[in-house]
Amino acid sequence: MTWCTITVRNVVPAALGRGVLGLAFVAVCAASSCRSGDGATEDLPVVIGRLTADLEVLDRNGERRILDVDLDGMVREELGRARSLELADATGPAIRTSRLRVYAHLAPDGATGQLHTAVSAQIDQGETVPLAWDVTSVAPASGVPSIPDEVYEDALRRALAEALGALDRQARVIRRDPAGLVDALEVPDPPVRVAAADVLGHRRHRPAVDALCRLLADSDDRVFEAALRALVAIRDQRAVPCITRHASGGSRRLERVIEATSELGGNESMAFLAAVASDHDSPRVRGLARAGAKRIEGRAASSRGEDHDHEHETAAETSPETGFIKALSDPDREVRIGATRVVAERGTREAVEPLCVLLGHEDAETVAAALAALAAIRDDRAVPCLVRWAGDDEARLAIIIDALAAMGGPNALSVLDLLASEHAAATIRQLAREAAVQARARTTPGAARER
Repeated sequence: MTWCTITVRNVVPAALGRGVLGLAFVAVCAASSCRSGDGATEDLPVVIGRLTADLEVLDRNGERRILDVDLDGMVREELGRARSLELADATGPAIRTSRLRVYAHLAPDGATGQLHTAVSAQIDQGETVPLAWDVTSVAPASGVPSIPDEVYEDALRRALAEALGALDRQARVIRRDPAGLVDALEVPDPPVRVAAADVLGHRRHRPAVDALCRLLADSDDRVFEAALRALVAIRDQRAVPCITRHASGGSRRLERVIEATSELGGNESMAFLAAVASDHDSPRVRGLARAGAKRIEGRAASSRGEDHDHEHETAAETSPETGFIKALSDPDREVRIGATRVVAERGTREAVEPLCVLLGHEDAETVAAALAALAAIRDDRAVPCLVRWAGDDEARLAIIIDALAAMGGPNALSVLDLLASEHAAATIRQLAREAAVQARARTTPGAARER
């Protein structure tokens, strides 16, 4: 059975300021709704056969609070408004259904008093096709010492409505045939363009290469990222020239182009990476380009069978992450730091141990890059090495407190709770208390299982 996954993740625009609801929503449609073809599946709904819902609410002091709401009923109410999402008990028996698990976390921000709400949902079985999506909502401000129940409830309802509305739009897109998906790349709604690009990439639809190349010129970074992901997934060398033409769209886009060309390989990619490694002003960018070029060279050497002493490692050598993991120990500082950026953005859990080793490096910038990468990867195995690195140094403790807040997870929470209650320094206790609230908002059932 083949499954498609729809994911909604929040990236908060800086202009919205504080008090923004973080949303993450995942649902899955069965193969009967996702199969490409002549468009006959367009009207089939995504049928949710089983729904579970859990709610956690904290007060201003970080203590658990009872909120008298029916989360299950609220989710069902929103699903009832959707055009492409339906509950099995509302539609009758279905051959294939999805299981949707919903988790909601509401907590006031310790610094601003604004209410933050995280809503997530996840399917428990089936292969997945991740589709990135951004949904933003603003929670109401409250200047009173205790936030009223109706404020919590209103924020939760709006979060569910926005997430399920976006989910419904994606469900309509991913059921289209390839020609319909290519057409969807040109619709005005950026999240629909993102969804269409990701599905085309998953299906490795080569006729979409030209349309995806045009999408690289999109001013929306989310659309640019989706088009780039799709072109890398399709793995057609025709994409390399159009990818490298968009290397001048700012440092972030340049770095993503470097990663894409190192994935695709080939002579044109090597020429581009060599030029960047030689001529770019930024040491970090030069390091990324060198690491990418070394990765392509390593794959080429393995495919020619030149590395006779390590033939049994050929599969590992050609995996997408191995070259960058090896680059973490490169004597070239720029290559090292460039590699930490790549494994951080990819969430490469296999890099946790070599990153922990880098915490003992004599170069301060290498250590800082390793710390940032460990926080971004969010793997519980990094917690012990972070604690060992910090020791009793308060400056280092403040650094790892930020990292643990970003990571979330049970191990990070245990350390933060201990620091919040037991550390001798009041500053460290306060930092740890605030970080624990942030970490709990990140620690959803889905996140815990991924670790």
